Amino acid sequence: MNDTQTMNPQPLSIVGVDIAQDECGRYSLNDLHRAAGGAEKDKPANFLRADGVAAFIAELDRTDAQNRASVSSTKGGLNQGTYGTRLVVLRYAAWIAPAFEVQVYRCFDEMTQGRADAYRVSDDARRVREVFAAAAMPSRAMGLKGAARVESVRAVVADIAPDLLHLVPDRPAPKGKPDEPSPADLVAVVRDWLRQYGPALPAF
Repeated sequence: MNDTQTMNPQPLSIVGVDIAQDECGRYSLNDLHRAAGGAEKDKPANFLRADGVAAFIAELDRTDAQNRASVSSTKGGLNQGTYGTRLVVLRYAAWIAPAFEVQVYRCFDEMTQGRADAYRVSDDARRVREVFAAAAMPSRAMGLKGAARVESVRAVVADIAPDLLHLVPDRPAPKGKPDEPSPADLVAVVRDWLRQYGPALPAF
């Protein structure tokens, strides 16, 4: 399997140490070394000279779909140090100690889960927008206003997406006008939610 990697919006963090990335998304082995305790014997240079590591890296390079080196060393500048792809990081962690390997695996798992959660939020936001846009069409077409529009939208949402019905206020009543809620009140809760997680709803 190819070790495809891209820059992450949030850095990998292991035992409180943020692991820097270079422009190709490779991780700093020097930061990994610090996270593991910084012992002299565990330096990246020693790892790269260890038995089997050169062959492992050569195989990664041979099969990398992006045609980029699995390990890169930079001298001088802000990104000075040795960087490796995700699989190199995992091999390095295993070389240092089993306990550190487990920590690194778990950190990668958490980072991957975080991305999955972000995608789910985006998908949820898109679905809410689509459902409420569809629900608004009949009330607009019929020229419904106020409480009648609220009931119309609630009915459509209840029919096509009942799990989202809790996002529709139940006959919202602005202060001083208990019988004629503003159409804006209909989606106030949803608009607040989408302001945080996704595109705004279409205008009513």
